[in-house]
Amino acid sequence: MDNPYSEDWQLAAPTAATDLAKSYLVNIRREIETGNATEHTYRAALKGLVQSLRSDIIAINEPKRVSCGAPDFVVKKDDLIIGHIEAKDVGKSLDEAENSEQLERYFKSLDNLILTDYLEFRWYLKGLPRETARLARLTKDGKIVLDKNGMDGVVALLENFLNQPVEPISSSNELSQRLAHLAHSIRDVIVEAFNTEKATNQLWNLRKAFASVLIPDMDQPQKTAEFADMYAQTIVYGLFADVTTTAPNPSKDSVLPEKSLKQIPSYVSSSRLLPEPLLMMSPMFIMWTTSSKFLPTPISRKF
Repeated sequence: MDNPYSEDWQLAAPTAATDLAKSYLVNIRREIETGNATEHTYRAALKGLVQSLRSDIIAINEPKRVSCGAPDFVVKKDDLIIGHIEAKDVGKSLDEAENSEQLERYFKSLDNLILTDYLEFRWYLKGLPRETARLARLTKDGKIVLDKNGMDGVVALLENFLNQPVEPISSSNELSQRLAHLAHSIRDVIVEAFNTEKATNQLWNLRKAFASVLIPDMDQPQKTAEFADMYAQTIVYGLFADVTTTAPNPSKDSVLPEKSLKQIPSYVSSSRLLPEPLLMMSPMFIMWTTSSKFLPTPISRKF
């Protein structure tokens, strides 16, 4: 078999960056050679490349839809979203994709975004081009020809993308929307726990207490969603109030510290059913309330 790489591939300096890129390109080449690959086929390789750069990063393929559409990857750090990746098929024109209605929506809604055909990478911040790097080119006869300095360039671009901070909350409206979204996720977990008979005895006892003291029929099957909604809102807004009123260091002084937050999933479901939204609460609340970029004083007073 002919060597699918240019001589530059053989001469590239053996650095950590080139090792990562080489491994990634080997995987891409292997899929191309099958003759049956689609844009989805290469996603495992891209996921592996992104996650290999940082131990605290996770790239989720085919995440849930967001308001502007369904980007191919959502990238998280400590369970908080830091960016998105939209991947097109190898060799597909990124100029065409960049000018599409889909990317127009993404540029308006996604602050930290990468567009790629797996060989070329374009990074955008707040809808504006920030950096471009090309790892290699696909020739007409299916060979991958490495670009000079392409390995280091792509790795540097990805690292810059991953180093972007979570966008700080700058308004009371944005904060309420994020808290509402989290409460909605927790409500769904609780409903599922009851519907699949995996709710803990503690949660059942709490529901019975709600029925005894607040709403007489709250323990009836038809009221599951209503109870879940009340309980989720109580958790989210109660914890928010707690960590924002126990200054100066909520993560240390709070009566509901990080350890307590992490215990919530086992309290809700005996099988830790769909715990991710609940586990997200700990880093979310700690980051939101201990960061110097959290909320300006005038906004905080609204709560």
